[in-house]
Amino acid sequence: MITRGSIVAGYTTSAGRKSVRELEKEDNNPLKRARREEVIYFTEDDIRGIQYPHDDVLVVRLLSNDFRVKRILVDYSSSTNILFLEAFKRMELDETDLQPIDIPLVCFNGEVVCPLGKVRVPVEAGSPLHTVHFEHDFLVVATLSPYNAILGRPILHALQAVVSTYHLALKFPTNTGRGVMCGDQLEPRKCYVAALKAKGKIATTRKC
Repeated sequence: MITRGSIVAGYTTSAGRKSVRELEKEDNNPLKRARREEVIYFTEDDIRGIQYPHDDVLVVRLLSNDFRVKRILVDYSSSTNILFLEAFKRMELDETDLQPIDIPLVCFNGEVVCPLGKVRVPVEAGSPLHTVHFEHDFLVVATLSPYNAILGRPILHALQAVVSTYHLALKFPTNTGRGVMCGDQLEPRKCYVAALKAKGKIATTRKC
Protein backbone atom coordinates (compact mmCIF):
# COMPACT_ATOMS: atom_id res chain seq x y z
CA MET A 1 0.00 0.00 0.00
CA ILE A 2 1.20 3.50 -0.84
CA THR A 3 -0.59 6.50 0.61
CA ARG A 4 -0.03 10.11 -0.30
CA GLY A 5 -0.86 13.03 1.94
CA SER A 6 0.77 14.45 5.05
CA ILE A 7 -2.32 13.83 7.22
CA VAL A 8 -1.71 10.09 6.99
CA ALA A 9 2.01 10.61 7.47
CA GLY A 10 1.36 12.29 10.79
CA TYR A 11 2.76 15.68 9.85
CA THR A 12 1.54 19.03 11.18
CA THR A 13 -2.01 20.30 10.73
CA SER A 14 -0.86 23.09 8.44
CA ALA A 15 0.96 20.58 6.25
CA GLY A 16 -2.18 18.47 6.22
CA ARG A 17 -4.28 21.39 5.03
CA LYS A 18 -1.72 22.09 2.30
CA SER A 19 -1.89 18.44 1.27
CA VAL A 20 -5.68 18.64 0.97
CA ARG A 21 -5.42 21.80 -1.14
CA GLU A 22 -2.93 20.10 -3.45
CA LEU A 23 -5.28 17.16 -3.91
CA GLU A 24 -8.22 19.44 -4.56
CA LYS A 25 -6.29 21.33 -7.24
CA GLU A 26 -4.94 18.24 -8.94
CA ASP A 27 -6.52 17.58 -12.32
CA ASN A 28 -6.66 13.86 -12.95
CA ASN A 29 -7.72 14.51 -16.53
CA PRO A 30 -10.87 12.36 -16.59
CA LEU A 31 -11.32 10.49 -19.82
CA LYS A 32 -13.47 12.60 -22.12
CA ARG A 33 -15.08 10.08 -24.40
CA ALA A 34 -18.46 8.65 -25.15
CA ARG A 35 -18.89 5.31 -23.44
CA ARG A 36 -21.26 2.55 -24.25
CA GLU A 37 -23.23 1.09 -21.40
CA GLU A 38 -21.30 -2.11 -20.76
CA VAL A 39 -21.78 -4.75 -18.11
CA ILE A 40 -18.34 -5.73 -16.81
CA TYR A 41 -18.04 -9.41 -16.01
CA PHE A 42 -15.53 -12.26 -16.05
CA THR A 43 -16.08 -15.74 -17.43
CA GLU A 44 -14.24 -19.06 -17.71
CA ASP A 45 -12.65 -17.75 -20.91
CA ASP A 46 -10.72 -15.28 -18.75
CA ILE A 47 -8.93 -18.01 -16.81
CA ARG A 48 -7.43 -19.79 -19.80
CA GLY A 49 -3.69 -20.15 -19.46
CA ILE A 50 -3.68 -19.32 -15.74
CA GLN A 51 -2.33 -21.86 -13.29
CA TYR A 52 -4.51 -22.40 -10.20
CA PRO A 53 -4.44 -22.14 -7.31
CA HIS A 54 -2.45 -18.90 -7.26
CA ASP A 55 -2.01 -15.79 -5.14
CA ASP A 56 -0.22 -13.74 -7.79
CA VAL A 57 -0.67 -10.01 -8.02
CA LEU A 58 -1.84 -8.37 -11.24
CA VAL A 59 1.07 -7.09 -13.35
CA VAL A 60 0.28 -5.55 -16.73
CA ARG A 61 1.84 -3.65 -19.63
CA LEU A 62 1.00 -0.21 -20.93
CA LEU A 63 2.01 1.93 -23.88
CA SER A 64 3.24 5.21 -22.45
CA ASN A 65 5.24 7.99 -24.10
CA ASP A 66 5.62 5.66 -27.12
CA PHE A 67 7.29 3.01 -24.95
CA ARG A 68 5.88 -0.41 -24.17
CA VAL A 69 6.28 -0.45 -20.40
CA LYS A 70 6.10 -3.84 -18.70
CA ARG A 71 6.12 -4.86 -15.05
CA ILE A 72 3.41 -2.44 -13.94
CA LEU A 73 1.79 -3.43 -10.67
CA VAL A 74 -1.96 -2.85 -10.38
CA ASP A 75 -2.56 -1.85 -6.76
CA TYR A 76 -6.01 -0.67 -5.69
CA SER A 77 -4.65 0.06 -2.21
CA SER A 78 -2.32 2.73 -3.61
CA SER A 79 -3.78 6.24 -3.54
CA THR A 80 -1.46 7.47 -6.28
CA ASN A 81 0.25 6.35 -9.47
CA ILE A 82 3.98 5.74 -9.18
CA LEU A 83 6.70 5.77 -11.82
CA PHE A 84 10.07 4.58 -10.58
CA LEU A 85 13.12 6.61 -11.56
CA GLU A 86 14.84 3.93 -13.63
CA ALA A 87 11.76 3.51 -15.81
CA PHE A 88 11.37 7.29 -15.98
CA LYS A 89 14.85 7.53 -17.53
CA ARG A 90 14.30 4.61 -19.90
CA MET A 91 11.19 6.33 -21.23
CA GLU A 92 13.47 9.19 -22.30
CA LEU A 93 11.87 11.60 -19.87
CA ASP A 94 13.95 14.34 -18.33
CA GLU A 95 14.02 16.25 -15.05
CA THR A 96 12.68 19.26 -16.96
CA ASP A 97 9.47 17.25 -17.46
CA LEU A 98 8.92 17.09 -13.71
CA GLN A 99 6.56 19.38 -11.86
CA PRO A 100 7.50 20.08 -8.23
CA ILE A 101 5.43 18.44 -5.53
CA ASP A 102 6.05 18.33 -1.79
CA ILE A 103 3.52 15.75 -0.64
CA PRO A 104 5.23 12.73 0.98
CA LEU A 105 4.28 9.12 0.34
CA VAL A 106 3.79 6.61 3.12
CA CYS A 107 4.47 2.93 2.40
CA PHE A 108 2.87 -0.01 4.21
CA ASN A 109 5.91 -0.27 6.51
CA GLY A 110 5.54 3.36 7.58
CA GLU A 111 8.51 4.57 5.55
CA VAL A 112 8.07 8.12 4.25
CA VAL A 113 9.32 8.77 0.73
CA CYS A 114 9.49 12.17 -0.94
CA PRO A 115 8.79 12.07 -4.69
CA LEU A 116 11.20 13.78 -7.07
CA GLY A 117 8.23 15.40 -8.76
CA LYS A 118 5.14 14.78 -10.83
CA VAL A 119 5.08 14.00 -14.54
CA ARG A 120 2.14 13.82 -16.94
CA VAL A 121 2.51 11.20 -19.66
CA PRO A 122 0.32 9.89 -22.48
CA VAL A 123 -1.13 6.44 -21.83
CA GLU A 124 -2.74 3.85 -24.07
CA ALA A 125 -4.72 1.11 -22.36
CA GLY A 126 -6.86 -1.74 -23.59
CA SER A 127 -6.98 -4.40 -26.25
CA PRO A 128 -7.28 -4.28 -30.05
CA LEU A 129 -10.43 -2.39 -31.14
CA HIS A 130 -11.17 -1.44 -27.52
CA THR A 131 -8.42 1.01 -26.60
CA VAL A 132 -8.41 4.35 -24.81
CA HIS A 133 -5.85 7.14 -25.03
CA PHE A 134 -5.42 9.77 -22.34
CA GLU A 135 -2.86 11.58 -20.20
CA HIS A 136 -2.35 11.07 -16.50
CA ASP A 137 -0.04 12.06 -13.67
CA PHE A 138 2.59 9.83 -12.08
CA LEU A 139 4.73 10.63 -9.07
CA VAL A 140 8.38 9.83 -9.79
CA VAL A 141 10.12 8.03 -6.94
CA ALA A 142 13.83 7.25 -6.64
CA THR A 143 13.60 3.96 -4.75
CA LEU A 144 14.53 0.47 -5.81
CA SER A 145 11.68 -1.69 -7.04
CA PRO A 146 11.28 -4.79 -9.20
CA TYR A 147 8.38 -2.94 -10.87
CA ASN A 148 8.60 -0.08 -13.33
CA ALA A 149 5.39 1.59 -12.19
CA ILE A 150 2.34 1.22 -9.99
CA LEU A 151 -1.19 1.89 -11.19
CA GLY A 152 -3.16 3.17 -8.22
CA ARG A 153 -6.71 4.29 -7.72
CA PRO A 154 -6.44 7.55 -9.74
CA ILE A 155 -5.96 5.77 -13.07
CA LEU A 156 -8.18 2.82 -12.14
CA HIS A 157 -11.00 5.21 -11.26
CA ALA A 158 -10.41 7.27 -14.40
CA LEU A 159 -10.78 4.08 -16.43
CA GLN A 160 -13.76 2.96 -14.33
CA ALA A 161 -11.87 -0.31 -14.17
CA VAL A 162 -13.01 -3.51 -12.52
CA VAL A 163 -10.03 -5.50 -11.27
CA SER A 164 -9.97 -9.25 -10.69
CA THR A 165 -6.75 -10.67 -9.31
CA TYR A 166 -8.32 -14.13 -9.52
CA HIS A 167 -8.62 -13.73 -13.29
CA LEU A 168 -5.40 -11.68 -13.48
CA ALA A 169 -7.15 -9.05 -15.56
CA LEU A 170 -8.88 -5.70 -15.40
CA LYS A 171 -11.73 -4.54 -17.62
CA PHE A 172 -13.20 -1.12 -18.31
CA PRO A 173 -15.78 0.47 -20.61
CA THR A 174 -14.80 2.15 -23.89
CA ASN A 175 -16.84 3.69 -26.69
CA THR A 176 -16.44 0.47 -28.69
CA GLY A 177 -16.98 -2.14 -25.97
CA ARG A 178 -15.08 -3.59 -23.04
CA GLY A 179 -11.38 -2.88 -22.84
CA VAL A 180 -9.23 -5.58 -21.27
CA MET A 181 -5.74 -5.63 -19.78
CA CYS A 182 -4.51 -9.11 -18.96
CA GLY A 183 -1.68 -9.87 -16.59
CA ASP A 184 1.27 -12.12 -17.20
CA GLN A 185 1.41 -14.71 -14.42
CA LEU A 186 5.14 -15.16 -14.82
CA GLU A 187 6.01 -11.46 -14.34
CA PRO A 188 4.99 -11.09 -10.66
CA ARG A 189 6.97 -14.21 -9.79
CA LYS A 190 10.04 -12.79 -11.52
CA CYS A 191 9.51 -9.53 -9.61
CA TYR A 192 9.27 -11.44 -6.34
CA VAL A 193 12.56 -13.22 -7.02
CA ALA A 194 14.22 -9.92 -8.01
CA ALA A 195 12.98 -8.30 -4.79
CA LEU A 196 14.41 -11.15 -2.70
CA LYS A 197 17.78 -10.85 -4.44
CA ALA A 198 17.84 -7.10 -3.88
CA LYS A 199 16.97 -7.57 -0.22
CA GLY A 200 19.74 -10.12 0.14
CA LYS A 201 22.30 -7.74 -1.37
CA ILE A 202 21.24 -4.98 1.01
CA ALA A 203 21.51 -7.33 3.99
CA THR A 204 24.98 -8.47 2.90
CA THR A 205 26.11 -4.87 2.51
CA ARG A 206 24.89 -4.00 5.98
CA LYS A 207 26.74 -6.96 7.50
CA CYS A 208 29.98 -5.74 5.96
